[in-house]
Amino acid sequence: MPRQLGQRHRDLRAHHQRLKTQMGALQQEIAACKEEAERLRRAMDTAQMSYWLLSENARDIVLFIRASDGRIVEANAAAVAAYGYDYPTLLTKTISDLREPATLNALPEQMQQADAGGILFETRHRRSDGSIFPVEVSARGADVGEERLLLSIIRDITERKQAEAALRRGQERLQMVLRAGRMGWWERDLRTNETTWSDTLYDLLGQGAPGNRPSYEQFLQRVHPDDRQKVQDRVRRAIDERGEYSAEYRLVHPNSGVRWVLEKGRIFYDPADHSQRLVGVSFDLTQRKWVEEGLRESEAILRSFYDNTTLLLGLVEIGEDDILHLYDNPATHRFYGLPAAESTTGRWASSLGMPPAAIREGLSRFRESELSGQPVKFEYVHDSPSGPRWLAATVVVIGPGFSGRTRFCYVAEDVTERKQVEIGQQVLAEAGRLLAMSLSVTDRLAELAEIGVKAIAEWCAVNLVEADGTIRLVAAAHREPGKTALIHELAERYPLDLTAPTRTPEVLRTGEGRLYAGLFEALPPDRSQDPAYRRLLAQLGGQTIIIAPLVARERVLGSITCVSRPGQRYNREDLALVEELARRAALAVDNVRLYEAEQQARQEAEETAERSRLDRDLRETVVPALENLNMRIERVQSLLDSGQTDAAQVNLRELKQVAAETYSLLSKLL
Repeated sequence: MPRQLGQRHRDLRAHHQRLKTQMGALQQEIAACKEEAERLRRAMDTAQMSYWLLSENARDIVLFIRASDGRIVEANAAAVAAYGYDYPTLLTKTISDLREPATLNALPEQMQQADAGGILFETRHRRSDGSIFPVEVSARGADVGEERLLLSIIRDITERKQAEAALRRGQERLQMVLRAGRMGWWERDLRTNETTWSDTLYDLLGQGAPGNRPSYEQFLQRVHPDDRQKVQDRVRRAIDERGEYSAEYRLVHPNSGVRWVLEKGRIFYDPADHSQRLVGVSFDLTQRKWVEEGLRESEAILRSFYDNTTLLLGLVEIGEDDILHLYDNPATHRFYGLPAAESTTGRWASSLGMPPAAIREGLSRFRESELSGQPVKFEYVHDSPSGPRWLAATVVVIGPGFSGRTRFCYVAEDVTERKQVEIGQQVLAEAGRLLAMSLSVTDRLAELAEIGVKAIAEWCAVNLVEADGTIRLVAAAHREPGKTALIHELAERYPLDLTAPTRTPEVLRTGEGRLYAGLFEALPPDRSQDPAYRRLLAQLGGQTIIIAPLVARERVLGSITCVSRPGQRYNREDLALVEELARRAALAVDNVRLYEAEQQARQEAEETAERSRLDRDLRETVVPALENLNMRIERVQSLLDSGQTDAAQVNLRELKQVAAETYSLLSKLL
């Protein structure tokens, strides 16, 4: 019997050991499950925060539209503000409710294209008050949960359309001046009677210096008394009959007596079809009465305009693959960088430095005007020593010249500044969209470098300052992707030192952007004398350099370096653009770091609180339970040692019950 009891005792101990082992394994599994749950919760929090930042801070409208019926299922704050509906009401609408009725015919096909592969188009939307505004829509289909949705990012392009309309009005006014002899233009607001004149019209009216404020009443005072009523009747008739205005009358000039004037004008109407303004041109017809005197005056005025305007004007002929200049104004000579004594007459465009691509574009437009007999407008890029220049040109066919080649008149305006503003706005908009996305800091800055290369740079590099003061390259991009590795090689072989006197370290220390006129300007002495460094930098290429700091909360986080393309020279406007890009990038980096620090602190606090709770529960419940379990084990052992087998069996059954309760308690706690 003692031998059997001893065996049972050993079996009990083995069973107890197996129980402890199983409990330990169970505790590990529970801990792993808790860790996975916490990771999933953090990922969900990050996704929700990223969507909230994108949705609530985006200037563009964001709509999630059910592909099957066009129902709005989600919208951001910009959508609520734009359409004028409150959020719950907006979610009861369909995309058809938000479109101008006249555009609904195209909606099914646009939704189908968006669902199939994405679409970008312009249309018109309607607010809750019925007002209409133009928009640009970028839409793409996606599976969200169990639904097929169309994600639409919608941009209000009212300002852009207004700018385009203003530009068209200016071009229309210019064409009228050209057709009427460029003698003088005027504009009268038919609602307020406010009048605007060109400088040459002041002289024609004898109204004094251009600084005087013009008015329709002042104009009528200059009209000969016998012709005054005729002029007013012609204006009223043009408004009533919705025709063009034309009048020939005498004008009493205070210094030169009577002049004959021909006026031609046109009525412009507002969207409600009400007459809004009268725009026209006036030129002197006195030469029909006094031919010689009038001819001299008209030639002088035309020459003044021709010589002093900033527009590029001239007469050309076209050959098979080049453009021959016959007559050009001084503005054209200056544009080509010719000395004052040198002329473009008789020279081909290729010999003046006009790029082959621009020549091909010009020839195409000249031939288009020749075929249609109408003016043709277009824009093209002209490379110059100071960088690419954008020109907005209008060409008009005149007819065959003495050489047998067709002659054309052209007018071109340098619109580079406007284009730079547009490009800058596009870059900032794209950067704003990117920096609001749920990307890591490195991914965001890599995309930012790519944007810089696409828009204004040959190559870009983004550096961040680490906690120990080292400077680390985190993103790089080159217009030739194969050369991006050279930027990383440059950073590895020649690491930046925050104490160096110039360029990137200087920007990081001062927090102020810098513009360098040359690729090798302001290099530290050890770099400027290093042939390998200069050779590597030359391989990367470029012309001028902008280095701008990434500053957030008065701390310099890093810098962005943009190097211009060959032939392109950065200016102060470019510096301001890169600095704004850097400022936005710094805010994004700082926000991500703050969010990560907050999440880390919250996690550590929760883990500390959980450990404290477990320690308290173990002390208050598990320890007494284990002491009770140990006491019962010792009692069973004592009964077995004393030969009280029956009593030992009873206590053993109780021991099993207590062990099960203790296991259950540990399971709940852990």
